[in-house]
Amino acid sequence: MSRVLLIEPGATYSITEVVHGVEKGLRDCGHEVDSFDTLGQLLLASERVQWTLKKAGMADAIPHDKRRWPWPRKESSAEVVESYFDAVREEGFKAAIWHALDEDYDWMVLVSALLAPTRALLALRRAGVRSLMVFTESPYDDPIQARLAEYATAAVTNDRKSAEGMGLGYMPMAYCDDLHQPRESEPTSPAHDVVFVGVGFPERIAVLESVDWSGIDLGLYGDWKLLPRSSPLRRYVHQGILDNAEAVDLYKRSLVGLNLHRMTTDYWGDRMTYAVGGWSCNPRTYELAACGVPQITDWRPGLVDVFGGELAHTMSVDTPQSLGDNIRRLLGNAQARVTLACRQQEAVLGWHSYRNRAETLSAIMEETA
Repeated sequence: MSRVLLIEPGATYSITEVVHGVEKGLRDCGHEVDSFDTLGQLLLASERVQWTLKKAGMADAIPHDKRRWPWPRKESSAEVVESYFDAVREEGFKAAIWHALDEDYDWMVLVSALLAPTRALLALRRAGVRSLMVFTESPYDDPIQARLAEYATAAVTNDRKSAEGMGLGYMPMAYCDDLHQPRESEPTSPAHDVVFVGVGFPERIAVLESVDWSGIDLGLYGDWKLLPRSSPLRRYVHQGILDNAEAVDLYKRSLVGLNLHRMTTDYWGDRMTYAVGGWSCNPRTYELAACGVPQITDWRPGLVDVFGGELAHTMSVDTPQSLGDNIRRLLGNAQARVTLACRQQEAVLGWHSYRNRAETLSAIMEETA
């Protein structure tokens, strides 16, 4: 088996469960795995870059706002933001390069890798360090991921259609078997009738605003900064970002889990663009099913790969009207909820955990050794 250095993506939430799942899965497959704290290094790099600017008398060049790390304030010009962020990335990844070169690792596994500067990746490749990139943002960031994949020994991505288009391996999302465990029964005093944990992208807001939620206790958690103040959904928004354990607890204490796939490509930009034709399921699909929480989801062709055709069409909707109708039907029928939850759970348990996904990564490393 291989000695692996797992390079974390530098994220504070969202894909952290992918990091945890891949790390545990590789260990379960017999690999020796060390992890590199990318976020910590980027935070230190941010401080060093700011100190350098101040020493050079350029303290005002980067109007930095620590509450929005690592981004400068919104009034900063695009050129300032780009140059500052590039400097932080270059500085932050130096530690990863030296660590990889100093230690005798067989492989570096980079989850997401979107923050990795190409100069660092090129230096590692020239030094003979084999790298395996695990992309998580298809189809939304395929152009960036395709460029990064050129510097890798091997790469996989999470969407089947994107993988075929970019000529990469395919590794769909999954659930963490030590975190997303089945609940014993429905809650007698539910936290919510319906719960959704995620980012309030514009397309999700549009769908949810089109549903009649009267008489339904809807709980919206996560990042909803894009939600207009006048939105009727404002009353359903609760505390902000949750860690994975808190999200799982909410899932298990709710009657129905809602799953809406992302379509927005440029979340951070001033203008939203949209990716068309996503194939595979998002992480929430697997997580809700593994926890034994009945879910209603919008359509993705990949649902058929996971659940089979009949169940995939039963649990999915294609209009706000059908979303509201299906939710009310489930809320009014406890046995239907239990039946749907059991069928979804049976489809994923033992087949779609990160332990299973790690076998895909292991096979790639063995074939490329």
